[in-house]
Amino acid sequence: MIAKPYIRFLMGEILKNRNYYYRVECYGDIGVELTRDLSECANQKAGDKYKGVNAYDECKVYIYDMSLHDGHRNLDESCIGFLGWTNWNDGVEKLYDYSIDLEKQVKTASKKYERQVEFI
Repeated sequence: MIAKPYIRFLMGEILKNRNYYYRVECYGDIGVELTRDLSECANQKAGDKYKGVNAYDECKVYIYDMSLHDGHRNLDESCIGFLGWTNWNDGVEKLYDYSIDLEKQVKTASKKYERQVEFI
């Protein structure tokens, strides 16, 4: 049995019950366009190659509150925070940084994930 990727679990917790969307970006390169589709955030199964955050050594996942976006404003004004992601580490250590606005959600989701997954 393979555990659900941490990034997918974390994004699911952040996006649930909200009008939040995300985008994966690496130094201006858009890896995943604005979406709520969790299947795009990372490799989901053996054989997937370079999907979402797995396409980069390091990247940022930007979170947008689309209830703040009225179609006329710059999309960046709807950005409520980011997750810094690296594929150099393992488990929850892949999340190397996050904005303060997401701190409560990140800490709650991380504790929940660690309780569900036994690390060897």
